[in-house]
Amino acid sequence: MTVGWFLFMTSILQFWKVKKWERGIRGSTRSAEVVAQEHQLLSNLQIALGMGARANPNAHDQSSSDTDIDQLEAARRSGAAHPEASQEHTDEAGRYENRLRRDLSRLGYL
Repeated sequence: MTVGWFLFMTSILQFWKVKKWERGIRGSTRSAEVVAQEHQLLSNLQIALGMGARANPNAHDQSSSDTDIDQLEAARRSGAAHPEASQEHTDEAGRYENRLRRDLSRLGYL
């Protein structure tokens, strides 16, 4: 009788483990909407952290944040030769920094 109860209980436990495993597999298939949301979240995070195109080695174009940074760096190097351009780029750098702070605070990093 003890052997019978042991087999019965182990069978129930094994059935439960298989059903739990099955639910895990069925739950792992994600809908297209969830995949799109995750992709958008990842893209926003990469832009906010300044990773842009460098995070995706298959990307052939630079993101706007990379281009902005390159333009600001070039303006900083040539700022002494063109004082009006330097003021424009300083204003642009201020706007970029404000946007970066706003995005980081919206994401909860600041």
